[in-house]
Amino acid sequence: EAFLAGGPQAVAVKITYLDRAKAEWQVEYFNGTKMTTTRQVTCGDSGAAKTVTFILRDAYFPGTGYTGLDLQIRALKGDAVIRMVRVIKLNAQAKEP
Repeated sequence: EAFLAGGPQAVAVKITYLDRAKAEWQVEYFNGTKMTTTRQVTCGDSGAAKTVTFILRDAYFPGTGYTGLDLQIRALKGDAVIRMVRVIKLNAQAKEP
């Protein structure tokens, strides 16, 4: 609650995933008024661990218990095999890589 108090906040969400089975997935997050989606990730079939970074300029994670989703990873095709998720607080001028 203290890490991302208030909001919206600019954050980087780094997701390490397994590149397999040509799976497709995306991140969905709450921006204070609605769920918003990020660009889609399309996996290959290398079997390697890869990391993708999403810059969310308007993330709102109220941390008030289970009243809905703050952030989720939604598999669109196949299974999203996620190894690690990191959320890093940024300043408001952060740019998407």
